[in-house]
Amino acid sequence: MVRLSTWDTGTRQGRIEIGDNVLISPSNQIVSSVGITIGSNTMLASGCYISDSDWHDTYDRTAEHEKYAPVVLKDNVWLGVRTIVGKGVTIGENSIIGAGSVVMTDIPANVIAVGNPAKPVRELDMTREFRKREELFHNPEKLARDMDQLQRYLLRENTFLNWLRILVAPRRGD
Repeated sequence: MVRLSTWDTGTRQGRIEIGDNVLISPSNQIVSSVGITIGSNTMLASGCYISDSDWHDTYDRTAEHEKYAPVVLKDNVWLGVRTIVGKGVTIGENSIIGAGSVVMTDIPANVIAVGNPAKPVRELDMTREFRKREELFHNPEKLARDMDQLQRYLLRENTFLNWLRILVAPRRGD
């Protein structure tokens, strides 16, 4: 399940804008009280959390916290599994954030950043060509055939006879 949630504070409405060809894997949570923008061709691996607010005051937990700022993921960003992105962050175009990272400050374009707090550890080689998610959709007929072949391959042992064999004579790994 993916959870997208915006908050109406009475003075402003949160918003989430998602570009073209974005992959949002299961278990992602994106919550906004002011604004979150996800650029085209961005990939969010499973379990990411993106928020533009601290949500509750430290002492008055019934009141909204005064600290909020928009979040921007530029085009072609890739967030690894269970990445957390906090308020006010901009992640530059093509950048990759490693699994489990906590991003609380801006990340420049064209880098790999990891850690808690996330910091750039390597620059991407800009002399190499980037293939983006949009290329998957240039030939929809081929994509449909490829997905059909993949589905058939993944389900190749999902037959009545194999199910019966597993019931009668299970093997290790069934």
